[in-house]
Amino acid sequence: MLRLRLTGLALALAGCTAVPAPPAATRADTECGGWFTALDSALAGAGLRDAEARPVPGFPYLRTSRLLRSFRDQLALPSMLESWLWRMRALDQAARRGEIGNLGTHRVAPLLGFAPDTPAPFLLQSLDECGRRLVTADLADPSRLGAVRAAVTPEPLHAAPRPTYRPVSDERGTAMAQALAEGLQTPPALEAEARTLYPEGVAARQAEAAMLLQSRRRDALGIPVLTASVERRLLETYAPVLTIEASATAATAASRVVLLGPQPRPVPGLDPDAPTVYTRVDAAREGGSIALQLVYSVWLNTVAGAAVEPLYLRLTLASTGQVRRFEAMRGKGGDLLVVPVGGRGEPDARRAAFALPPPLQGQRLQVHIDAANASVTALEYSTGTTGTARYALVPDIVLRSLPVDGDPRRRASLYRDDGTVQGPHAAAAAVRQWGHQQVSDGAGLLRQARYFDSPIEPSFALENRR
Repeated sequence: MLRLRLTGLALALAGCTAVPAPPAATRADTECGGWFTALDSALAGAGLRDAEARPVPGFPYLRTSRLLRSFRDQLALPSMLESWLWRMRALDQAARRGEIGNLGTHRVAPLLGFAPDTPAPFLLQSLDECGRRLVTADLADPSRLGAVRAAVTPEPLHAAPRPTYRPVSDERGTAMAQALAEGLQTPPALEAEARTLYPEGVAARQAEAAMLLQSRRRDALGIPVLTASVERRLLETYAPVLTIEASATAATAASRVVLLGPQPRPVPGLDPDAPTVYTRVDAAREGGSIALQLVYSVWLNTVAGAAVEPLYLRLTLASTGQVRRFEAMRGKGGDLLVVPVGGRGEPDARRAAFALPPPLQGQRLQVHIDAANASVTALEYSTGTTGTARYALVPDIVLRSLPVDGDPRRRASLYRDDGTVQGPHAAAAAVRQWGHQQVSDGAGLLRQARYFDSPIEPSFALENRR
């Protein structure tokens, strides 16, 4: 059995420009566009604005991501521009669901001209229909389209991060690194008491996953259009086995996140009776195409009783369904661990100090986690599927609107409006919402222009530095 024991780091990016004022409002704006402005004002006053996706100035029904911003100056066809706008509309729609739940429908409804007891689904539907009308009006007006493009800060495209791989300093860790460098032989294992969690669901064969990926329609930007059921199937197929190494906080690792205390500033905690890993499907630009990325966030208490923090585990998929790359990043940002997956003939693997071979049929990636330090300590493949301890896969969008003290009528986001995690501990201020993880430069310094979710272009390349 192959095991990697390693630490590593790498990099990522961003930028900003001045934004001109948009053209005068159209009739569609005057009909319902004021809803978004009024809602944003109420959210800002209450400190409940969601910080994951960046608002588009002058267009309150649109939000954007680093991936979408990277297309800003490459929208050569009308169909690309259309896909771009609708994806930005979808980001705003996703954020609004949590924001409305957290603010309370009794406060939102009057802002939209409805009675305070109007049901939340009706408010969300009305707001979405309004947003769709506004986007349709933008698409029909070249001046508005130009204003949207001008309002979106372009995202610079860089060659991929080049991580520096460093073996752990202890004698056995160095032996592992040497064994891997010499031919991917099984290195000596570090034995420790640990608990192992298996994902729910059944792993699909790689051929089935490839068929799922290749059968999906891609929009004009080249991004696969996935249904919720397909996303779920992919996430179940590749979900890793987790081995939590013994520590004072190991019992609460990979647990459901809960909020306790007064609304809207509750304190986060972890429910050890509900093993949970939070998920999302993302994408990156690689070699002129779009590669899907599966993200699994394992929430931890790095110090007993202190702030909660995620450890992000990300798998980048080739169009064949094979995993091309494993990455890990803690919620505070910092060092990025990058491990290519594939035979030595694969470009990524040839350039790396360490690489995992592709799994055999029926194997899952097994990730060893040091909960006290929110870090990955080892990688191997597991053929076990019958473990009794299992974790649930839950979309991480739920973290943007959680019940407080278990009461669904009282809701709050896990995150503050500045993108940091709730909680009184100083450590909470360093833990960031998705999209805010800066990557260190290898000397422990965070670089403003490099982020975990930055797009990658033109291709992923690893440098063998040790």
